[in-house]
This record gives sequence, C-alpha cells and structure tokens, in this order.
Amino acid sequence: MMESVKEIARKLVEKLPEDTTWEQFLYRVYLSANLAKSMEELDRGEGIPHEKVMQEMDEWFASSGRRMQVVNTK
Repeated sequence: MMESVKEIARKLVEKLPEDTTWEQFLYRVYLSANLAKSMEELDRGEGIPHEKVMQEMDEWFASSGRRMQVVNTK
C-alpha cells in the first residue's frame, strides 16, 4: 500500500533540521513531490531511456553550435 501524502509530509518534516527556513521546506516538498511523480511514471513505463536522452542532448548541442562535455557516471 502506498503511503499517503500526509504520512510522507510528516516524515519529511520530522527529518528537517530545527533551523530550516520556509524556502528550504518548500523546496524539499517540491523535490519530494516531483520525485514521487517521476517514480510513478517510470513504474508505468513512461520513462525515457538514458541512451535516448543522451542522443537528444547530442542533437540539441550540435544544433546550437555547442559541444557537450560528457561526464562518465558509471
């Protein structure tokens, strides 16, 4: 069973340092919500394979006259 938004928010708040600002709190909520949405999309098979993303970036950089600096993440 998936956790409710309320439970996820409660856990997020409990992990925050005492001196967290509103901006930091809202940013973490934003990140958490977008990460959850992205994971749901991947679970539905809606993700874009890494190779396809790299190909599209190569094409975009080439069309803009820029060179892409590839960083090995493996």
